[in-house]
Amino acid sequence: SYSKIIYISSIESNSSLLKVYPNPVSNEIYLDIKVSEEEDFDLIVQSVYGDRILSLKGTKHIIEKSLNMYINTLPNGLYLLKLSNPYKTYSTKFIKN
Repeated sequence: SYSKIIYISSIESNSSLLKVYPNPVSNEIYLDIKVSEEEDFDLIVQSVYGDRILSLKGTKHIIEKSLNMYINTLPNGLYLLKLSNPYKTYSTKFIKN
């Protein structure tokens, strides 16, 4: 016989583990997330319509630096940011002013 299925939810979702500041963003963006300095990630910035705007790879520091070089070229609007590697995926939203 099988036991009943029990659903266990986490208090913190991965979405709440990644924060972007300042938000709204104008000229600079910073990622507030607790990860190893050597850990590599893929970053994807998408429009709210699902269009991929930007893709980056590297450590948090490298991604943040590259993202700041590009942030001025983004049109004003709402964007989705996804940071992932084979083991974790984090996502959040930010507004570009």
